[in-house]
Amino acid sequence: MYSGKIFKLHLCIAYTFIISKPITMDKLEKLALMDKILRELDDLKNSQTSVLKKLSQIEVDNINLGAALLEKKLPDLHEEVDSSVSIVTTLFDEFQEYRDKFYTDNKLGDAQDPTVKV
Repeated sequence: MYSGKIFKLHLCIAYTFIISKPITMDKLEKLALMDKILRELDDLKNSQTSVLKKLSQIEVDNINLGAALLEKKLPDLHEEVDSSVSIVTTLFDEFQEYRDKFYTDNKLGDAQDPTVKV
C-alpha cells in the first residue's frame, strides 16, 4: 500500500491534472448532453404530475373521511406541487428552445448527415 505522503502526492498530482486540464466538449457532445437534460426534465415533470394526481386522489378520499388536518394542509401542498409542475414545464420549454437554437446556430444537422459537405 501507499504511505501517507505518497498517497497525498498522488492525490495532489491527480487533482492538479484534473483541475488544470480544460474540459472541452465538441458541439455534438453538448447537443447530446442537452438532449439528456431534456429527457431528465421531462421525467421530472412526469414525476411531479404523478405526485399531483396522488394528492388529488387523497383530497377526493378525504371528502368521505373528513379529516380536518388533511382539509387544512392538502390545499397548500397541492398548490406548491402544481407551481413546481408549472416551473418545470416552463423550464423544459425554454431549454428546448435553447437547445434548438444551439442546433441551428451550429449547423448540427449538417454535422450529423455524412453526405453533407462542409
